[in-house]
Amino acid sequence: GINAEYGNPTNYNFVFSFQLSMLAFELVVVVCFALGVASTAVVKVSPSVVPRTMTPVTISWSGVEFPERTDTIDLVIEGSAFPMGQLWVNSTDTWAQGHGSIVMPLANIRTGMRFVYRHIEGGVPVSLGEAVARVADADEPTQFHLALAEVDHSMRVMWTTHSNASGSVVDFEPLNADGSVAGAAVTVHGRSESYTAAEMCNGPANSTAGFVPPGTLHTATIGPLQPVSLYQYRVHTAHGPSAWRRFVSPPRTGADVAVDVLLFGDMGVRTPFNHTEFWRRHGVEQQDASPRSVAMLNRYVAEGVPAMAARRHSLEPRDAAFLSRVARRWAGATVQTPSAARVAAGAALAPRLIVHVGDISYARGLGLVWEYFMQSIDAAAGSAPYMVGIGNHESDYPAQSFQPPADTHTRYGDDSLGECGVPYGARFAMPGSQSLPQRARNRWYAYSYGPVRFVQMSSEDDFYAGSPQRAWLERELLGVDRARTPWLVLMTHRPFYCSCGGCADHTLQPLLLEQLEPLVRRAHVDVVFAGHVHAYERTCGIVKNGVCGERDEDGTVYVVSGGAGNDFIVGWDTHHFAGHKIAPDWSVFRTVNHGISELRANGTHFEMIYLDTVRGDVHDRLLLQK
Repeated sequence: GINAEYGNPTNYNFVFSFQLSMLAFELVVVVCFALGVASTAVVKVSPSVVPRTMTPVTISWSGVEFPERTDTIDLVIEGSAFPMGQLWVNSTDTWAQGHGSIVMPLANIRTGMRFVYRHIEGGVPVSLGEAVARVADADEPTQFHLALAEVDHSMRVMWTTHSNASGSVVDFEPLNADGSVAGAAVTVHGRSESYTAAEMCNGPANSTAGFVPPGTLHTATIGPLQPVSLYQYRVHTAHGPSAWRRFVSPPRTGADVAVDVLLFGDMGVRTPFNHTEFWRRHGVEQQDASPRSVAMLNRYVAEGVPAMAARRHSLEPRDAAFLSRVARRWAGATVQTPSAARVAAGAALAPRLIVHVGDISYARGLGLVWEYFMQSIDAAAGSAPYMVGIGNHESDYPAQSFQPPADTHTRYGDDSLGECGVPYGARFAMPGSQSLPQRARNRWYAYSYGPVRFVQMSSEDDFYAGSPQRAWLERELLGVDRARTPWLVLMTHRPFYCSCGGCADHTLQPLLLEQLEPLVRRAHVDVVFAGHVHAYERTCGIVKNGVCGERDEDGTVYVVSGGAGNDFIVGWDTHHFAGHKIAPDWSVFRTVNHGISELRANGTHFEMIYLDTVRGDVHDRLLLQK
């Protein structure tokens, strides 16, 4: 039958075909792992028990009599029959001799991971041997991340364990500039939750093919915090408190405050394993550029503004002050948290903020991708607030309640592969939505950070006149106190303006402009920041309908910065994405180079640059003045 929530008859073919593919997949798995031939390979994992998450393990095999180039080491979670990833045997130099080894970090998935040697025999996959590895403590706290909270001068702490044996308890205490303790520790209690496959909207997310139980997801709010001050926190576990982690508290709201922020979209994760044919066929991809972006985030949190190369590109050589500020070459080292030496030198005593505007992990129903994504951001997000917006790959499924009008020829598809915002809503806790059901959380909200008011909307929900989001947007954008926060930034996943091939068809661009551009102008929004398109593009200050003002300050600047990880690059031509075309008059600068945007603002100046994550080059610069 048809899933009750997927009852639209127009979607029957999709559901039926998915059910058939899952049936075939289950038959293959049964043959492979239940009726397979006798083991003829020796598979080992060393160490088989590791002390903490992301510890490297070595998977080795020997004794394979007739190895094939198509042989794989399949990753199968204990208690499941479905491979959720694979290592390619032919990536080693000795595979043809029937032996080899591969090293990969093992995430704490709170159960064992089976490594199964899979061989094709007579056209049928069979298991030749397997070994199991696990993290010693299933209740090890992992996947730390922070966020700004509803209450001023407070911070939200989130982390994951297997059980809720110790509750959701956090200790925090202030530190002096030299790292010594400056006051008594305070203990706060939070809440915990989880989610199941049944809470997703459709397959494959709600099937056993990719679901990984997420464990216990904890959230606690700490505060009050003194602005721009050094703190440390730890969480309680079944075996005692965790290690202390440090952060710098957010600045107060005000036009006399200066801030520095990193913004981007579409990062995802490059997992240490390959995706199986089943998941590749459903469109789950590796995001090969994401490790460089993660390295830049880590460097930013640990040392402040990334040490970047001052390349020429679109920057004017006469801008000596700006070039001097970015003169150092960025080296993509992974640094965990601010060190005592840096704290003592004052280098780390500046607040950080990271903003990720949608297409977060690209898990799309494959729970193991969520696990490795959350681990990839742990170092940065556990030491600075990591704010998120919802994208099509977290949200969209064909039976969702809102669809654009049929005559627009633009529809929400199945880009979340059935997740429909559930993992996104449970794993992150943004301001103002935690009392809502998981799939409704973190979709639209706002917060102030120094002299900037950030307004996060959802391009995946109804933004038409009369909708709840539209009413909220009007109140929020038109009600900003510009004396306290002179700069107003609207954030959305899908862009209002972009000139890539097929942009209008794939981004809802005409609908966003028709419905929201008049409101943007009425509210005097300074910048609209988006992702979705895996490139970078900046417009002039648009007055309306693509018409540039005499100065950027006369209108709204629209920025697309979706190049943090996804390597599906859309070209600038409409003909099968091949070739090039002249940019429209409103497009000031565009590039397909992977990168991240950095914003610096005070009460009178708003500066945004685009950083290439390959070499740290500065490719573009926007400067607005009040």
